Amino acid sequence: MKDAVRLPLNLLDALRMFDENEVLKGELGSEFSSAYLTVKHQEWNAHAAHISQWERVATLDV
Repeated sequence: MKDAVRLPLNLLDALRMFDENEVLKGELGSEFSSAYLTVKHQEWNAHAAHISQWERVATLDV
């Protein structure tokens, strides 16, 4: 389907899309939207800071 909208590939891309969607943020309310973005950005940062076992083996032991 050539014209299908593509879903974000990760949480950070989804948060960026959410933040750009003024209609959705307006429907959910600015207070909720702001809090949601804050919490989910913290979740993303925690995920990005984590080093997996595969990363340890594949990169750190080189």
